[in-house]
Amino acid sequence: MGLSDLPFTKHFTKNLAICTFLIGISVFNYGFDQTGFSTIQAMDPFIDRFGTRDPKTKKMEITPTNLSLLNSLPRITFGLGILMGGVLGERFGRRPIYVLMLVICIMGTIISYTAKTFTQVVVGRMLNQMYTGMEGWLVPMFQAEIIPAQIRGVVVVSYVFNHVFGSFVMACVTYKTSQWMTDASWQIPIAVMFIIPSFALALSFLIPESPRWLVRKGKEEKALTMMRYIYGSNPSYAPERELALLKESLELEMEKGSWKDLVRGTNLRRTAIIFIISCGNQLTGQAFSTQYGTVFVKSIGTLNPYTFTLVANALGCLGPFMSWFLIEPVGRRNMYLYAGGMSCACLFVMGGLGVPVSTFGNKAGIIAMTILYPLFYTMSFGGITPVIVAEVPSLKLRDKSAVIGWSMQNVCAFLVTFTVPYLINVKYAGLGSKVGFIYGSFALLFLIWAWFYLPEVRRRSLEEIDEMFIEKVPTRKFKTWTSSNMNSAGAKITDLEAHAANAGKLSDLPEEKAEIVHEENIQ
Repeated sequence: MGLSDLPFTKHFTKNLAICTFLIGISVFNYGFDQTGFSTIQAMDPFIDRFGTRDPKTKKMEITPTNLSLLNSLPRITFGLGILMGGVLGERFGRRPIYVLMLVICIMGTIISYTAKTFTQVVVGRMLNQMYTGMEGWLVPMFQAEIIPAQIRGVVVVSYVFNHVFGSFVMACVTYKTSQWMTDASWQIPIAVMFIIPSFALALSFLIPESPRWLVRKGKEEKALTMMRYIYGSNPSYAPERELALLKESLELEMEKGSWKDLVRGTNLRRTAIIFIISCGNQLTGQAFSTQYGTVFVKSIGTLNPYTFTLVANALGCLGPFMSWFLIEPVGRRNMYLYAGGMSCACLFVMGGLGVPVSTFGNKAGIIAMTILYPLFYTMSFGGITPVIVAEVPSLKLRDKSAVIGWSMQNVCAFLVTFTVPYLINVKYAGLGSKVGFIYGSFALLFLIWAWFYLPEVRRRSLEEIDEMFIEKVPTRKFKTWTSSNMNSAGAKITDLEAHAANAGKLSDLPEEKAEIVHEENIQ
């Protein structure tokens, strides 16, 4: 079986594949940053360089306060990055934000790599997190706007795979460097963060502007040019036809796209979905596992913490990899409920094992749950959230809705990252693994909400999803709904995007047939 025979590759043209690759790899640095800093903060050379001496134990340590600052202060610039992305992206487009965030990432990496003080490390990471905020706002939405409906879920969920795979790569790096007793042990992981943004920036000239954004801004000729660039090598594709349908869909929307419109009419339902599912992305304990997992396992003392990080991230890659093949046939809603239920179970088991007297078996069980949890998290609370946030907003409110969603993730992540050290540290709450009860309870609440309110929107164009919300389709009927309007622009765009099924087969066609089909030739 060749690459073109895989279930989703047939929907790609050459330029679309290049764009998807370049936009996607920018997410690697999200994983690099998260695993890199969560791991190096447990390395002895890093602690010796930037820590303080405990007056009782006479050992060097990074205090809980400084750990909180390193992991929570960057959330402020993460939020600023989201806001900058939303404001500047809505005005200037997606491509300028892509370039800007890569430049910011390179700057932050240089500052952290050359750090001589703990403050400099924090400042460098704050810039990296500004990049991460902009990237979180941009990438899922940008991908959703240029990818055909039939594979939109596969591509957007790759956001999580790229994030987790980046974490795995960094875990491999830190596993090796953790054995060194010099500053290179923490400097090399930071230096790795320089590679991807430099590569992506060098090839950023290949990234197009979003045709949907251009249509909203009235730049129709340029939108047509971008459509031809992205999809034009597909002989079954008619860019003029899709352009006309996109304009028709926009004209059906009554709102002007103001912030107040987010809570008016049918948009209130969409905003509520984005708000709640984004909170669930963080309040279910992701930060405990990813940012403090190494420190937590080191405190238990059963397993080498760097081996734990490597194994956890390797297994974590399996979740989004499986999602590639499950998200379209199984659906967003079912994956959120089933995999989310397993995540919830892992958290409660982890909490329960922390209640009895501590034994080797209990500790091993706690570590096992800490390793398994990310697998199911990336298939539910972590993986489905960016897909839903990218798919359900109103066409004219996509930028603002993304700001709301990612801002809520950031606020909740700040709360979790700031409080975790105090919850698990024996000098404070001393809960240890019993924090699983807290995050497991949140997970259960979000699963109950999803059962009643999370709709299934797979294999629908963004315009058809928009129509479904406007028609006030009940949650349980989203999966089987069909428009009663024979001239539905949304349904026509879904059908038109389905024609991309021949994109990967272009090489099988005679050269003279590989031409753009114009609207006047479509019956």
